[in-house]
Amino acid sequence: MGRILTETRQQIVQRAAEIISRQGYHRSSVDEIVRAADVCKGNFYYYFPSKTALGLAVIDAWADEFFDLVVFPSLSAPAEPLARLERFIDVAVEAQRQNGYLGCPLGRMALEMGDLDEAFRERLEAVFHRWCSSLAEVLSEGGADRPAEQARFIMATLEGALLLAKVQADGEGLDRTAARLKAVLRQQLPTAVLQ
Repeated sequence: MGRILTETRQQIVQRAAEIISRQGYHRSSVDEIVRAADVCKGNFYYYFPSKTALGLAVIDAWADEFFDLVVFPSLSAPAEPLARLERFIDVAVEAQRQNGYLGCPLGRMALEMGDLDEAFRERLEAVFHRWCSSLAEVLSEGGADRPAEQARFIMATLEGALLLAKVQADGEGLDRTAARLKAVLRQQLPTAVLQ
């Protein structure tokens, strides 16, 4: 019985993530989400006391997916720090290519909800902090000067490029930004990292 309950919750979160990713949080209704998840409203409210609670669970699901598919495989690989950072950029760009340049769902949620709801802002801030810390750790390993600052630069550059790729419905600018970002990293990391 417990497994079915967990699967039902996951189904609700998965369908909500798809709908919210496509049309935004505010334009997504609980009715639409329960229809897509093929559950009744009672099931929804069993797991989520409010749409806000579901929205926070969606943020967690997106963050888990991002860290499991992009951050950990690229930044934890057995390679030199620069190679891991370049791999991270490549994997992030390829993920966007595969999803049709829809942009970063976490970035879009931050734009939509970051200044409207404190719980959303705090959850998103924690996700971006975790991402930044993961990058800073690798930069520090590579002997980078001011790794936290450089990590924020990488994160902000990628988020901006993802936003533009969504607006332009095209990956050309994202590819150019990724190449430029890698060139900047090669210049800023100590030469010992390049060997």
